[in-house]
Amino acid sequence: MILRGAHFKELALILLGLGLSLLLLCAAEGIARLAGMDQTVSNVGLPEEKTGVLQADPDLLWSLKPSFHGLVRGGFVSINAQGLRGTEIGKKQQGEIRILCLGESTTFGIKVDQGGDYPHVLESLLRNEFPKRNITVINAGVVAYSSYQSWQFLLKRGLRLKPDIVILYHEINDYLPSTLRNKDQVLIGNLETDWELQTSPFLRVSRELWSLSALYRWLQSQYIESRITRFKASPVVNPLLTIGLPDIGIPPRLLTKGNEQLVPDERRVGQRVSEEERRKILSEFERICRENRLRLVVVHPAYADSTPHECLLTRFCRERDILLLDAYPTLHPSPGQAQGMFLDLWHPSAEGHRRLAEALAQFIVQHDLLEARGD
Repeated sequence: MILRGAHFKELALILLGLGLSLLLLCAAEGIARLAGMDQTVSNVGLPEEKTGVLQADPDLLWSLKPSFHGLVRGGFVSINAQGLRGTEIGKKQQGEIRILCLGESTTFGIKVDQGGDYPHVLESLLRNEFPKRNITVINAGVVAYSSYQSWQFLLKRGLRLKPDIVILYHEINDYLPSTLRNKDQVLIGNLETDWELQTSPFLRVSRELWSLSALYRWLQSQYIESRITRFKASPVVNPLLTIGLPDIGIPPRLLTKGNEQLVPDERRVGQRVSEEERRKILSEFERICRENRLRLVVVHPAYADSTPHECLLTRFCRERDILLLDAYPTLHPSPGQAQGMFLDLWHPSAEGHRRLAEALAQFIVQHDLLEARGD
């Protein structure tokens, strides 16, 4: 009886401790909610979120909203029922050749009116060049996509479209800080790559707790804030403008605030796609295309202030003997000059899209990529 009594007393103390801990947690949660401690927590979202063209996607993090029609950053956009920019894609016809364009906002054609994006122009050029061939170019570009997201799209949806040729246009988004990712204004995952964010069981649980508890949101935000630079000192509205990415030929930028010069340290933040992941993703693209007898064309992107450079992408294509089109000469028609080719630091103008489409059409013809396709 004495032993049982001791055990009962210990159990009572444990239960009392758990009860008090629960009460303290509830009190802390109540204080956090009343004080609005989590209300200052935010993330840098994408401007396109406000237009309604983007939607959350369990497979791809986000995707284009089917049947959306409207202005997106000054350009008229029409999304078909399949969530792709352009007209509806029906059942593949006998002899039809399909080219699937995967990429980020350049492929999507941000700030460019419907029909001005390079996939659409490419289709017109190829149809004019080969009037007897049934050629369809599908624009599967999505704003702010990384190569990880396009890889997942190809696996889970793109192959259903039965492409014959895949054109891949990815670079800058892979190297951007993960703080500048569409995250529904939530900090969870800001230290992880896109791949980790999509596959981590811990992050799925963490997101659930984030949605339920103000206290958890505050604690997590404090931890994340201690680990990353959020560009709070930046005097410019758009933190993207503060980023230099020397690895892909974009020089670092100095910011001036009063008499003080600021150099953002993007190396301290999470990166959307790590170098190791990028190589694995490129290998997956090569494998999928090879196993499905698809021709793969990789475009080495160029930006307004980028410079010619060697990088993981160019080395990978050379090692694997993958067809590579360098966009730099096209979008910089004279040395160091890109006047008229870009609307901002990164996105081509309608003229830039037209020239990129012309370069791709010429590249496709030179390499006989349309031969024995569509059968």
